Amino acid sequence: MINQKDSAGQRCVFCGRLVNSYTPVDGISAHDVDCMVCGRYRVSEDRESRILKKQFSRRTRAAYLSAIRSSNAEGRRYSIDDGRSLT
Repeated sequence: MINQKDSAGQRCVFCGRLVNSYTPVDGISAHDVDCMVCGRYRVSEDRESRILKKQFSRRTRAAYLSAIRSSNAEGRRYSIDDGRSLT
């Protein structure tokens, strides 16, 4: 079950642009993010914080974006934390 949260002011962890949707996921500390540029993905609060602090290499960030785009092409959302496509 998902609760909508106002996405005003929320930014994509990859490109820094304002997102279309930033929705908390019930039961876990994660958000479903919809970015016009980077795509649709799920990220935990911990992983989001680590990405924003640039604790991952450019290569890792590029791999995330590639996986997001691949999942989105199949009509799915990509989960950054467990590396799988979600329905």
